[in-house]
Amino acid sequence: MKHFCLSNLAKSQLLLVLINCYVAGVAVAQQSPEQGIFRFVNATGLPSRTFLTIDNLKLRPEGFGSGDTTAAIGIIAGARRFTVSNPSSGTAVIPVSVQPNGSVTIIAYCKTVVDPRTRQLTEVLQLLPRQNPPRTRGRQFQLLYVSSRPSIDLTINGQNRSISALREIGSDQLPTTQIKIEHGARPVVAFDAPEAGNFLVVIFEDKAGKVSGVVVPDYS
Repeated sequence: MKHFCLSNLAKSQLLLVLINCYVAGVAVAQQSPEQGIFRFVNATGLPSRTFLTIDNLKLRPEGFGSGDTTAAIGIIAGARRFTVSNPSSGTAVIPVSVQPNGSVTIIAYCKTVVDPRTRQLTEVLQLLPRQNPPRTRGRQFQLLYVSSRPSIDLTINGQNRSISALREIGSDQLPTTQIKIEHGARPVVAFDAPEAGNFLVVIFEDKAGKVSGVVVPDYS
């Protein structure tokens, strides 16, 4: 029987190949998982702070005041569970599928319902996930009114508009570059887009019925 023998050089070369294969395998295994981006908007109108938990991680332990927003935050792609809670309005939970390299805005707002025990009107938390549109080279606004009320009358850049609740208005129906929104001649939002991007305007009310708004920018 013939025996196959490797020279010292061949042995060294083989060892080097095996080491490189091992290192490459470790590097692949240690690559960061795919990520997406999310933003959070507290459009509840509640006087007390609202708390946000993602899976089992509480974001900003001190909570969010009404009208607070976050900047873009990276998050591992996949199925995530978003929970909001407020001492006066209970808890809302929603599953959100975060896409790799995708972007989603999570909006907390309140819905008025009749309490089955007291038969009184009460505000309960709701969560609305919104998949953000692709980034653009231009400046584009989108508008979303979150409320239990069916609609609201607003003045947008001097034009009177009736806006339906929970029905987003796209950029093709809104001005570009700058937007000014009033409700009953009272200023609500005034924003001049400083650079290219998508700018989501969220309109909501507090418990007293006062209309407020925030702009959530997604710069290109």
